[in-house]
Amino acid sequence: MSETLTLPEPTETVEHDQATTTGPATAAKTGAGKSNQARMAERNAKASIRRIAGKAIEVERAAGPVRALAASLLGVADDPVELTAQILGSTRKPGTALEDLSEITAAIAENKIEAAILIAAMERPAFRDVWSLLHTLGALSSLTIPAAITKSALALLTAVEALDEDARANLAAASDLLKRS
Repeated sequence: MSETLTLPEPTETVEHDQATTTGPATAAKTGAGKSNQARMAERNAKASIRRIAGKAIEVERAAGPVRALAASLLGVADDPVELTAQILGSTRKPGTALEDLSEITAAIAENKIEAAILIAAMERPAFRDVWSLLHTLGALSSLTIPAAITKSALALLTAVEALDEDARANLAAASDLLKRS
């Protein structure tokens, strides 16, 4: 059997036109009268608001190319509000093209021919996403993918190899920006 502790209602002194009165403290000031569940819900709501505000500030402060790249990866406009909402509210995983690009980069470092085969064997939607990402970075001049798989795979491989340090830094920054934390 558990005992319930009952506390007396807190009071506060309020002054009105030189008259002093004492009355019950308001629930808004003290939290009195709220259940544990209500306090926990309020705490969670405030934490969510802080997280959203923090991400919005992070997105707003991101460099233009980084924000544009993140927006491209999510398929939304390069608008801080839209981008923040998509980062925090989307169930879609935005990092897939980044992961594929990272895998291609590692394969190129090991063996260029095997990398070309890996690229050629990619599923079309994944290939399209990596192609679009490279186009956004300026590594590919056309958004149109050549119909011949060998030609498109070699073009993609060449574009990955040609990525400069600025593009790689923007990719890393965009990847960090897309994290929900």
